[in-house]
Amino acid sequence: MRKTRLSYFATKALLGSSMALLGTQLNAAEITIANQADFEQYFELDDTNTWVYQGAKEDTTINLNTDNMPRFGNPNQDIYINIGESNTLTIKDSSMSNPCGNNYNSCDTDAIIYNLDVGREFDFNANNQVTGNTILQNIHLEAARETGINSNLEIKNSEVYFVGGSYEGQSYSGILGVAGNLKISNSELNFYGRGIIKAAGNATISNTGFYLVKDSFTALEANNLTLIEAKSFNSDITTNKISGVKTISFRDYVSDSALLNEIYKDAKVVLPEDLLDLNDINNVALVAYTLEVKDGKLVANGGATEEAYKTENQVAFDKAAIDRLQEYIDNEDYKGDYVWSDDLVARLQEYLDNAKAALDSIDASDDKAYINAVTGGLNNEDMTAALALRGIADSLGAFGADLMSREGIQLAIDIKNDTQENGKSASNFTQATNTTISVANDMSIGSRIAMQNNPYSTYATNLSKLKFASVASDIAPNYLDNTYARSVWANVFGGANIIDSHSGGLYGVSVGADNYITDNVLLGVYFSYANSTLKDSSFKQESDNYQLGIYSNIHLNPLWELNLKGYGQISPMDTNYAQTDGDYKGDYTSKFLGLSASIGRRVEFEDRSFYLKPFVGANYYFSYIPSHTDKGLISKKMDSSKNNSLSLEVGAEFRKYFNESSYFFAIPKIEQYVLNSSDDYNVTLAANNAFFTQVRTDDKKKTYGGLIVGGNMNLTDQLSLNVGVGAKQILAGKVDSKNETYLTGQAGLKYKF
Repeated sequence: MRKTRLSYFATKALLGSSMALLGTQLNAAEITIANQADFEQYFELDDTNTWVYQGAKEDTTINLNTDNMPRFGNPNQDIYINIGESNTLTIKDSSMSNPCGNNYNSCDTDAIIYNLDVGREFDFNANNQVTGNTILQNIHLEAARETGINSNLEIKNSEVYFVGGSYEGQSYSGILGVAGNLKISNSELNFYGRGIIKAAGNATISNTGFYLVKDSFTALEANNLTLIEAKSFNSDITTNKISGVKTISFRDYVSDSALLNEIYKDAKVVLPEDLLDLNDINNVALVAYTLEVKDGKLVANGGATEEAYKTENQVAFDKAAIDRLQEYIDNEDYKGDYVWSDDLVARLQEYLDNAKAALDSIDASDDKAYINAVTGGLNNEDMTAALALRGIADSLGAFGADLMSREGIQLAIDIKNDTQENGKSASNFTQATNTTISVANDMSIGSRIAMQNNPYSTYATNLSKLKFASVASDIAPNYLDNTYARSVWANVFGGANIIDSHSGGLYGVSVGADNYITDNVLLGVYFSYANSTLKDSSFKQESDNYQLGIYSNIHLNPLWELNLKGYGQISPMDTNYAQTDGDYKGDYTSKFLGLSASIGRRVEFEDRSFYLKPFVGANYYFSYIPSHTDKGLISKKMDSSKNNSLSLEVGAEFRKYFNESSYFFAIPKIEQYVLNSSDDYNVTLAANNAFFTQVRTDDKKKTYGGLIVGGNMNLTDQLSLNVGVGAKQILAGKVDSKNETYLTGQAGLKYKF
């Protein structure tokens, strides 16, 4: 006998607009529908694209005496029946009479009804006075949208599917509303996603199986999952059977995409997919649940058992799935649904035979042998990752059971790949954090040096006369004794870090002090704090950065200048990223060291207020990420790693002075990395310290273009405005083709006493 399958509600054609198939009478108390023509005798299509029953409002019996699982009407149209408030509507398959058995998918049903609506709409919250009855017997009923039975409802010897949530790219709201009492006996109730029954009256359910239908063990986990809402329940309702059912598909066992396309494109109405009850696989239950009445709801709790973590039981599931799919080739009942060529059937049979033979040839308890049987063999890296995760599967709940399954092999590889990609992002972001602050500080120091070299005043006296206060940061002004040839300064800055079109913020403050220790040597120190956020499509890093540095501007002679800078930095960091197996968080404190030197020769012009200095320079960067644990579903220990980089740069500094306090400067440059060496580091599983994978960093020799512009402008004789903008843009050597743009700006006021 033809059995019903998940595909009846899963196929898009059936659920496109949640059709309801109902046959009823035309001026007759009892009618029979055997085909589409019979159906159209009793229903009329109205202007809302709904088939409306045309019979009298009286007790009505509809006999669906059909073969080969009939489907009446158009799946994109609704069908509505109203026989009056106090009458009884009976819909039954008169060719079937047996109750459902104890095993899943054992109901004696052939006729299929989609999204049944009976009677007018009603308010669940109202005090409904329901007198009519609806009886469904030996029927396959599916609810994929909000459907209503405005009467008491009795279901017997039938199977019902409630489809809620997302499936195959569509969203469904499978709610079956019952205005009166609900009685179900000797039936199967299948709940997919958020499907649910809501009864305004009392619910009495006996000798009925509850089945949670999902595509993975993770999805089959139930924590107070509501199945039925009602005013009350029969006292022994929790003694009904409850189990989990997992979907199976040719996609799981056929790797040829072209063949799969042929298989599915020729499916007329239903997809060639099926279900397996997990209650009896290899004579054990892979899932276990309990039913409980709580606050007017029948809820389910449970999920994967310890048997689901055993390889031999996953092998047994695969064999049972292959046998079930074999029926699509062997069973003549399916020929009406699929038009498959002999060549397609032969190729499909070869895949199933090979899959079954591979499983039959191995020790079913051998993890590695099972992986090779499913995949045909993995490389060492993928095999190591898959075995490592299978080794801790029993500590990961339902997700661990998925890792032990056939699909779990690819899942483990995806997790490994995600870990490697996010590891590369962490390494690249750590270097980027240092870059953003360096741009801001180069801008501040560049402004200071430009002021120090103002030809309209002497170095020392100019320094001694200027005191600074930053309006943006509310830093109090520093009152300096005019007799001291030194200065303190403060700047606030803000900006954006843009990586792969994703923007993160930057803001902070720098304070410093400098002094001419000789007529030709300026020496300064500074401290910077910056809060930085960097992110791309899956990775986000937030950091507090503390940098202490020293800088010097040395006039070797009237034309040659040497600029030096060195700094150390510590950066407490928080990382957040998403992987196939969920969200992860990490925290650690990175350390940085930087050294820079540049030398340039001043080009003399007749107008001494204009300054041009081409320069060349070199930079050394060091960063260190300590060992740490990224916490998530599968927490992982990351080994420490270091990066050493050396870059060369060439550029020019332009300055234009207007008076003692007003000037403009611009510093364009190109920076080319000639060395970029990062440690590859190991990742182990926190649960057992087993090696999982290695993160191979991308040591590309990057090329950046940079530009700093700024200046000082007199507002009054004593008050001047200081502004600056800095930018750094990657030009070549992108990691994973991700763009990098760093922008920062600063503003402040200077007041001269």
